Amino acid sequence: MPSPPPRRPPPSDVAANVDFGSSPLSTPSGPTPSTLLRSLIRANDLDAASYVARQAVFSYTRPTVFTCNAIIAATYRAKRYKEAVALFAYFFEQFEIVPNVVSYNNLINTDCDEGRVDKAMRVYRKIIETAPFSPSHVTYRHLTKGFVDSGRIGKALDLLREMLNKGQGADSLVYNNLISGFLNAGNLEKANELLDELKE
Repeated sequence: MPSPPPRRPPPSDVAANVDFGSSPLSTPSGPTPSTLLRSLIRANDLDAASYVARQAVFSYTRPTVFTCNAIIAATYRAKRYKEAVALFAYFFEQFEIVPNVVSYNNLINTDCDEGRVDKAMRVYRKIIETAPFSPSHVTYRHLTKGFVDSGRIGKALDLLREMLNKGQGADSLVYNNLISGFLNAGNLEKANELLDELKE
């Protein structure tokens, strides 16, 4: 399990002026953490955004799952994969904010992009075994792409079949991942078979 990100001084003067509302009696005098967080993400100041999000867990008004997902996704998009994984552990494991399917998809996507598809599959299995929701089409998109990119197209095909057996409808992007994988492997017959299946 990755260790949580260290609490470090705010990386910008803007983050230093946030009122975290540390007690129920405090009244915010500056921007709220979630308002500032959105602004920092838009400004691509991920160090300050990460600091604000980590500090917000100690405030009276804790960050929502949507706020946590926003900073994790922004960190992932910046290819700061280790930090994205550490933030997931910090929010959802250490501070027990309840994750949703988007939270898990951020983690799965990070693991797949880092070539850790087996680890991503463990996250997928955890969703199935413990979450009050099912994996989404996006979950299957990330995983099938991860398997195809790692040269394990058979596993991607197994996952497609599992998705369909669980009652998920056909998703064109999942099929596209497999069709592209079979075309790149020179298996035109299997690619056409999947294309026909998608059209049905």
